[in-house]
Amino acid sequence: MLVSVALGAPISTALLGLDGLFGLKGWQIMLHRRGDPDRVGIPTLLVLTNRPEQANFLTTDEKAWITAKIASERPPSKD
Repeated sequence: MLVSVALGAPISTALLGLDGLFGLKGWQIMLHRRGDPDRVGIPTLLVLTNRPEQANFLTTDEKAWITAKIASERPPSKD
């Protein structure tokens, strides 16, 4: 939380200083830019799946490659 505040405050201050850019007030620019994670995050939650096999946006070859890559990165089972 502290890191987020430490990094976010200077960015917000800089955005407020852009008063008049594109005919917007500084607070409008800050609100618009700081809201980007929400505009990106919500659609991402709706599009991403839990498993590569379920991803409609991947080709069969891409699904196979990702599945194999994940399997190769898993530690061996302790049987």
